[in-house]
Amino acid sequence: MAVVDDKRLVNRIQQIIEDVGYDCEVVEIVPLEKQASGPADEHNKLFKVSASVGGMTCASCVNAVNEQVKLLPFIKSFNVSLMNNSAEFVITEPKVNVEKIKESIEDAGYEFSVVSVMPVVTVKSQSRTVNLSVTGMFCR
Repeated sequence: MAVVDDKRLVNRIQQIIEDVGYDCEVVEIVPLEKQASGPADEHNKLFKVSASVGGMTCASCVNAVNEQVKLLPFIKSFNVSLMNNSAEFVITEPKVNVEKIKESIEDAGYEFSVVSVMPVVTVKSQSRTVNLSVTGMFCR
């Protein structure tokens, strides 16, 4: 099975599998699924928060910050950089949650200051599932 965003890739995938010595047959190409789009909900919008984190001197410090922020349920993803003394968070509801991040990091003993808060622009990608039958694959 392969998930592709462009139907034209199916033949290329099949050719690559055959080029390495296996027989490959396209069994099924599942059509694109329609994605429902409802009204924009302010609570579901995501925001990228860039911040300066002071006081980190080693990997253990980064781990301490990571442990603090991973407990916050509104953080969708984050990255803490020792080299840049910075962090980036993808969150919901920044008006409330940026302060919670700040408190959490400062409670761990580090300095925190917001550099920027920007809305995350998401592009809905469409993909389709392609089921392939590959024969001749076995271990000796």
